[in-house]
Amino acid sequence: TDRLQIIVDYVENINGKKILDIGCCYGYFSHKLAQMGAEAVGIDICEPKIEVCKLLSDCYNLPPSNPKFYRSSYQEYLRNGGYFDIILFLSQFHHDIRANIKTAWNDLNLVSRHTDLLLIDLCEGTAGGCIQNWEPELMLQHTEFTELIPLKPSQRPRMLYALRKS
Repeated sequence: TDRLQIIVDYVENINGKKILDIGCCYGYFSHKLAQMGAEAVGIDICEPKIEVCKLLSDCYNLPPSNPKFYRSSYQEYLRNGGYFDIILFLSQFHHDIRANIKTAWNDLNLVSRHTDLLLIDLCEGTAGGCIQNWEPELMLQHTEFTELIPLKPSQRPRMLYALRKS
């Protein structure tokens, strides 16, 4: 997808980076980044998707050790520790915001304590299921991140952002 290219262009050198892919679904980003030399971990709450991820690793000729896949919520996984060079939080946070904004901010702050670089996309605007009247700068107020960098839009209406610590 174009999001993968945007990520690779922004990070520049994926090789050797420890990456957490939150809500990995079928592991597309985890698999592709592992092929580029990253140490990738994909998590999803859906056990059947995790099983498919593991089967797809074989199709990609990747060892079972990289990428690794776990059935877990990101909150539970991060509460057990671990620090990542990069966390991918794609196609997820706008659902959390709509479900419970206070919990979503607490959870995003939890994510910010486990990385210096978060790549997050948000469904903003008037499309069904999107967040309306959204101010991306709010993510800085509720986390340990200090920089918000809008990356070029991937698929409309989603916008990809990098959140960094100085």
